[in-house]
Amino acid sequence: MSDTGRRPPTQTINSGIYGAQLATLLNGGAVAQALSVAAELGIADALAGGPMTAVDLAEQLGTDPDATTRLLRALTSSGVFQETPEGEAALAPVGQVLRSGVDGSLRDYAIFVGREWHRAWGELLGAVRSGTPAFELAFGTSFYDYLASNPESDARWSRYLEQSTDAMIFHDAVLDELDLRGDERIVDLGGGKGAMLAALLVRHPGATGVLVDLPFVVSDAHDVLDQQGVADRCEVIGGSFFDGVPPGGDVYLLARVVSNWEDDAALALLTDIRSAIAPGGRVFAVEGVVPDDGRPHFTKIADLGNLMIGGRLRTGSAWRALLGGAGFEEVEIRTTKSVVFSVVEGRAPGDRSAAGLAATARDMGGTP
Repeated sequence: MSDTGRRPPTQTINSGIYGAQLATLLNGGAVAQALSVAAELGIADALAGGPMTAVDLAEQLGTDPDATTRLLRALTSSGVFQETPEGEAALAPVGQVLRSGVDGSLRDYAIFVGREWHRAWGELLGAVRSGTPAFELAFGTSFYDYLASNPESDARWSRYLEQSTDAMIFHDAVLDELDLRGDERIVDLGGGKGAMLAALLVRHPGATGVLVDLPFVVSDAHDVLDQQGVADRCEVIGGSFFDGVPPGGDVYLLARVVSNWEDDAALALLTDIRSAIAPGGRVFAVEGVVPDDGRPHFTKIADLGNLMIGGRLRTGSAWRALLGGAGFEEVEIRTTKSVVFSVVEGRAPGDRSAAGLAATARDMGGTP
């Protein structure tokens, strides 16, 4: 008898189990919004002083007691808060990171998620269909142009980056992987207010630094550098690194910068660095690196955030192609103890001997 026209055998699945798993994923947006509301209201800050009843908390925050109880209940189920034996709400360890001003605070990011991110994620379908960043579809402008024209949002985003970068620094996970001699000229491109560069200069008293970021970003950088006692060893330049890369650096640092750009712009930036870098110098990019294989990994979800605002997270093979295309050699990718970030290192060809350094310095009109 012919098999033509036969239907494939019906696959039996446990729809209850898989349906529950899928429903949990679909409800992730509700949890994100609940976290954002808790951040807006300052619930974690209010509970930092000790447990409170939902009624007392609502009275302090000026919110509805019943709605506040339900919000707390949902986030207690998510592990952000916890309930004491007396029935009061208290901070769980995860909830500590929702507080203001603590190392690694995500409060500003949580607020951003509920405001701008929520609106932009609604355009993900359009982004997938067109390739245009979802943020642009939602707001009619690029993410960074939006920040430039919305000071409150820009301040919130800057605080989030500074706090999360500080947490990365203080855990030493990334800095431990930046293998420096200690006498280099370090150029930090897109380095914000200089927190990471300052930490490197503290570690290496013989090194000097150059911080480059947009003028409104670096306006307070001198305060950050001065607090760490390294301002006298660091030059601050307000401007776009696409308009020019300071020459003669031994090390160029790009911490969460290259992922903001598509390949053409990223290659142009790395090529400019290759032209500016001292012979034998190195470029370090601090980024999440997507595994080349098919195993599950947080970067594969995180990259959708880049689809939303522009740019992309890259695989190891993509990084090697990008750095190789810009003229760098000996590309090495090292994971860090932070799990979140890897260090991608590329080395420029050239002589790092004393004679080579002296010749380079003469060409640039300086001293080695």
